[in-house]
Amino acid sequence: MVGLVGIVGGQSDFDRHQGTPGISVARGWRGQGLGRALMEGAIAEARSGPGFCRIELICVTWNTNAIALYESLGFTIEGAQAQGREIPRPAGGRNPDGAGVVAPLPFPGRRC
Repeated sequence: MVGLVGIVGGQSDFDRHQGTPGISVARGWRGQGLGRALMEGAIAEARSGPGFCRIELICVTWNTNAIALYESLGFTIEGAQAQGREIPRPAGGRNPDGAGVVAPLPFPGRRC
C-alpha cells in the first residue's frame, strides 16, 4: 500500500454536518502527486453525497508540504489547536507542543 485516505462524519448532532479526512502517503511515494490525487478523490466523493456541508482537517504545524497541498485544494487556515496531535516528526522526536492548524473546506450552497 502506498497511500490511503478516508473521510468520516461526526457522530453527534452538532458535528454530523462536517467530514474529517485522514490521509497517509508512504514516505517513498511523497512528492509525486499521490496525496493530491487521494484528497481530490475524497473531496469529490464527499461533495457528491448528501450530508456534509464542509470538510475540516487538522494538520501539525511542521508539516508545511501538507499545509501547502491543503491550501492549494481550497482549504483555509481557520485557527490553531494547541496540544492536539502527538505525531512524531520525520527526523525523530515528538511534536513539541502538539499544535495543529484547523482548516475547513466549505461546500458552497449547502446549509450547515
